[in-house]
Amino acid sequence: MTFWQMAYKFGWASKDDLNLAVQLKEITSEEYKQITKDDYVTPTE
Repeated sequence: MTFWQMAYKFGWASKDDLNLAVQLKEITSEEYKQITKDDYVTPTE
């Protein structure tokens, strides 16, 4: 289990935290989907 999987599972990280992790290239969008079961959507700002 990776850090991000554990953090999300135990409530230490939210989906917003994982979104930021993808933006910072700490995890991939595929890993995001595997962890959250939701597709990663690129933020539009």
